[in-house]
Parts: sequence; structure tokens; C-alpha cells
Amino acid sequence: MGLHPGSRTQGRGLRTALTAFRRVGKEIFWEGEGVDELGRERRNNQALIQIDKRCFGPIGVDLLIGDASKAAIKLDWKPTSSPRK
Repeated sequence: MGLHPGSRTQGRGLRTALTAFRRVGKEIFWEGEGVDELGRERRNNQALIQIDKRCFGPIGVDLLIGDASKAAIKLDWKPTSSPRK
């Protein structure tokens, strides 16, 4: 099943992945930078984590504004709280 415009995905986050590797006894070290960065297993140097160029974005962005209007229309959804509360 491929992603297409309008697909919704749920990210698990890198912290979760690293915790899972630790639980099975794999210690990860990092090499490279940006989209060329790899997470390798220290014991055998095997590449276990690779950056997906399609998901790579800027860090340290000063302002991120989301738009929930599509969710409101497609899911008949309304927010129940406000960031100002």
C-alpha cells in the first residue's frame, strides 16, 4: 500500500526505535550528516537506520503552523481545546 496525496500517517518517532534496539541488545552509533546519516550497530557496523529523503525536513524552524481544516471537513471533527487555554 503506497502513500498518496492526502494520506494520513502516524509516526512512532526515533526515540521509540532506539529504545527498541536497546531492548534487544543493539547499541547504535551515528555517522554521516543530513540525508546521508546512518545509524549503525556498534558490534558489527551493520547499517540499521537510514534517513528517508522523502521525510527529511528542516530542523530549528522558528514557526510551524498546522492546518486542520481538511480533518475538520473529512472527519466532521472540531478541536476541543485551544493552545491559548
